[in-house]
Amino acid sequence: MTTKGSSPLQGVARVWFRYLQLAIRAGEPIAWEKYEQWGTPDELSTLSFNRWWNLRGATLFTPAPKEVKFIELKHDMVVVAVPVGLKRDQIFPQIGNILNQHSPVGSLKNSLPFAATGRVNTDALTRYQRMLEIELDPKMHGEPFKKKLDALLNRYRRNEARLTKQRVTMQAKGKRTGNVNLPKTGKLQGKERDTKNENVFPDVRGAHRWLAQAKIVMRNVAAGSFPGDAYYQRKGKPSLGKTLRSKGSLR
Repeated sequence: MTTKGSSPLQGVARVWFRYLQLAIRAGEPIAWEKYEQWGTPDELSTLSFNRWWNLRGATLFTPAPKEVKFIELKHDMVVVAVPVGLKRDQIFPQIGNILNQHSPVGSLKNSLPFAATGRVNTDALTRYQRMLEIELDPKMHGEPFKKKLDALLNRYRRNEARLTKQRVTMQAKGKRTGNVNLPKTGKLQGKERDTKNENVFPDVRGAHRWLAQAKIVMRNVAAGSFPGDAYYQRKGKPSLGKTLRSKGSLR
């Protein structure tokens, strides 16, 4: 039985085992105390190497896996010991697990002069932000909300066309396109209540929520935090929107 991540020394064991069998056959005095884990004299005299390997040898000749060890948590650092000989693809996952186990809550926040108040969904927050940009555009002042949402959808479609062209150009030149991510327009498509046609019209009700969220984040940012603790409050708890409405309208 082998240990994952370690290469058993089967070739070495095969030659060693064969020499031991020859020594037994030649009547050489055998230091049996040193071969106690290998098996009985009868087994070692009669078993084939493959049979012996499956029974005992693989365990004896598979190196114990080297592991990155946690040493201590010192100030804002996790101290580890990395054994010599480990490959990078073995080291990094182990260090990641150690960091997950021992990093104090908020350690990233404590290491930055400006840090988000929690986990950030950049796709969602960008969508809210763009809805707010259109709402604040003087050209859209007084326009129906449906027209504003159509403008948002058109903006995403233009970006998608531009980025698609950019990706095709980069692929033609043999360049990597990993950093060119197409905009996710799925959230912009919804269900129109009157026609019941799904994934055709922009979801007006959902977009109203995006705009409300954008205004919450905007005012949190104005107050010095991003996106703001209240942004993460669950349903059933008072939202920042209600708090803001008590001080002034979310217009």
